[in-house]
Amino acid sequence: MGMGGSSLFAAPRGEVTVALGSNIPTLDPHMHGVRLAIIAGWHLFDQLMGRDSKTMQPIPKLATSVTALDDLTWEIKLRPGVKFHNGEPFTAHTVKFNLERVLNPAQKSPRRGQWTWLKE
Repeated sequence: MGMGGSSLFAAPRGEVTVALGSNIPTLDPHMHGVRLAIIAGWHLFDQLMGRDSKTMQPIPKLATSVTALDDLTWEIKLRPGVKFHNGEPFTAHTVKFNLERVLNPAQKSPRRGQWTWLKE
């Protein structure tokens, strides 16, 4: 059985079309709390940590490990060699920037409440 004209082997066009059951307000993961937008974000952005789908236990994703150094301090090791679509590297500064952004009251992120326990 041949696959001659299959789109499976077509040249990439640089775009993705997605059909959703309703509109999502934004693709900015810090600026929404809508379940459908969160799910879409899982397919667009990598996470520092995730959950095992069977056990629901936390698992590292962009992190390679998380170690509690004491009751208030965690050491998070980051996956090496990760780059953004524009070629910029994923670093500890990237993680810090994103956490500070979501915690910034001026940003008015609806996700801020999930991170208020974080001190620095």
